[in-house]
Amino acid sequence: MKAKYSIPTFCRPCGFSMVELLIVMGILMLLVAVSIPALSGMKRSSDMQVGASRLIEQFQLARQLARVKNRPVQVRIFPDDKAQSDKNASIQLYIARDDGEYEAAERKIVLPNGVGFSTSGGFSDLLTDYSQKTNDSKNGDFYIFSFRAGGHPNVSTTNKPPVITLMPRADVAAAQLPPNFVTLQVEPQTGRSRIYRP
Repeated sequence: MKAKYSIPTFCRPCGFSMVELLIVMGILMLLVAVSIPALSGMKRSSDMQVGASRLIEQFQLARQLARVKNRPVQVRIFPDDKAQSDKNASIQLYIARDDGEYEAAERKIVLPNGVGFSTSGGFSDLLTDYSQKTNDSKNGDFYIFSFRAGGHPNVSTTNKPPVITLMPRADVAAAQLPPNFVTLQVEPQTGRSRIYRP
């Protein structure tokens, strides 16, 4: 009978070779490189969703304030807010006082970085056709869209519903809609707001 010899377990090589580690690290680096563009796209989409939420919340709040307080309410839209260090777009509500002047009803709501309002009439006629453009030294140019006392928007009910479009800041002056945008529509009869998204 032949004796079987085996290598003791403490003498067998343990762990991974340098080549195996380099191959695994290379695969991980390739996966990271492939996933970075997808993650940045998800971030832009998430920013757009946050901007849409803030926009519709402010329009719904303005309508509600006008109904409950029975006073006119202004939605002030700042496409490039100079009061913000990075000039992000923002929105602020103002309510009429007894003397006819307007005071801030809420703090200014700033949209996420990289999201802006389209200033093209075809995509944001709420800004170009239904709002009053104003300028002050602190905030720069801004638009005022009004809700009358009772909650109805200050637009003719025979007109098509006004819309305002949010899009990536790099595309705000574009002649066509980018793939990632959000449009808010205000019903002229009721003042209710709806969000449309591709």
